Amino acid sequence: MTQNGYDSDSFSIFNRQYQRERTLTLILLAALRRIAPDYDLIVNHHFASGLFCTPIRNIEHGVERVQVDLARLEKEVRALTTAGIAIEPVTRTRTQVFELLERERWSSTLRLLSKRNFQTIQLWRLEKTEAWFYDKVDIAIGSYEQVTLKPFANGFVALLNVPPDAPFQPSQKLFEALQMAEVWGVRARVYDLGTLQEEIEKDPVGLILTSEAMHNLYLSDIARMVAAGLPERRIILIAGPSSSGKTTFSRRLQIILRAMAIPSVPIPLDDYFVDRQFCPKDEHGKYDFEHFDCIHRTRLNADVQRLLRGEAVHLPKFDFIQGKSLVRDYPTQINQHTVLILEGIHALNPDLLTEIDTKNVLKIFVSALTNLNIDRHSRIPTSDMRLLRRLVRDHRTRGHSPNSTLSLWDSVRRGENRWIFPFQQEADVFFNSALVYEIAALKSDAERLLYSEHHTGNAFEHYERLIAMLDWVKPVHSKYIPYDSVIREFIGGSVWEV
Repeated sequence: MTQNGYDSDSFSIFNRQYQRERTLTLILLAALRRIAPDYDLIVNHHFASGLFCTPIRNIEHGVERVQVDLARLEKEVRALTTAGIAIEPVTRTRTQVFELLERERWSSTLRLLSKRNFQTIQLWRLEKTEAWFYDKVDIAIGSYEQVTLKPFANGFVALLNVPPDAPFQPSQKLFEALQMAEVWGVRARVYDLGTLQEEIEKDPVGLILTSEAMHNLYLSDIARMVAAGLPERRIILIAGPSSSGKTTFSRRLQIILRAMAIPSVPIPLDDYFVDRQFCPKDEHGKYDFEHFDCIHRTRLNADVQRLLRGEAVHLPKFDFIQGKSLVRDYPTQINQHTVLILEGIHALNPDLLTEIDTKNVLKIFVSALTNLNIDRHSRIPTSDMRLLRRLVRDHRTRGHSPNSTLSLWDSVRRGENRWIFPFQQEADVFFNSALVYEIAALKSDAERLLYSEHHTGNAFEHYERLIAMLDWVKPVHSKYIPYDSVIREFIGGSVWEV
């Protein structure tokens, strides 16, 4: 059993990751206080297999970035984790909590907690450092001894249980996309759940339309990039993990290209599935529909070459009910000004279009890289936002029960780590499909579904984590959301569903 009563053999590896992140954050805070009592951390993102953090000092009207001796900070982490001490849960009154938050100038946590009616609340203490987290941390910290801190950009990446001499290979493209997400948050005046709630209360329409406008601006930039590459570069590859909004992104890009007098033809890679009986199986004997060999790549390469030559081609259409590849009864033919848009989870795999010259291809990776944090010390995992999207969409469009969606999530994540994320660095462009307000748009439907069933095993762990997070979110009404928004792909009402 773990310290919190979970069986370690059934504990979701991804749920465990988030709990360890919170624990590591408290250890870093306590170690940092040993060096400089007025130093603090902003936990920004999961990045390069660790936590990207920015060290700061609180000042009267905000914060200022500071430099930290990372070797010394690592030493203090090891001193804490080998001292035989533990993290303690402590119960504090409302008055005590607010005094702590005001003294530490933890404004993001203060904003959030001040909107809740509570008499007492649980904090977590390590040495003299007390902090609030919305979910559990580990009590025992002996396994946190091996922490490596790598300097990067204006902060550092904290790596847990990674050999110090292991290659550190941060993706600059991904980091720039994450930085852009932060800029979007600043423009929308949303930095955390507390400021999101304030904006929803003050001006929900302005918040939503500002977020959508930033998506539209970036989509227009990408469309201009497509136009600049014509007539040589006529293939667009769009990949991304589950529930990243690839479908809506590709459709909206088509509309913008059409407005620029650039015709395009979508080619969903799902239509190039081999017949189900030929799909590889996993170690449990079940069909692995995310396996790369589910794609009939020979046929795909031949069809794309013929289309680029101007030939008429009868493209396939996969019947998911029969599990068979069918042929469309009408031909597709394009001219030299037409763009082909290939969208699917394997689109950036270098072995997909082996017969096509790469200079003819623009590669786009779509993912929901939320900029939103609970507060300064607790991030909202981007994968949790995608899970909420999938939970709502799959119940609405595919009749999947919440329990089945939660139970399958670990398998989906493993498939992404094998077939999708290793190739994201191939992308020429990262498109962030996250919307600043979307957790508020998903809250009501997601909570209703999560509470509608009894959950067990890994599904229960995901349920507990999501409920703990959603409990701090104020909902926003869907009537304000444009019908072409990416979030409509999940909550319903999209113009493309008509």
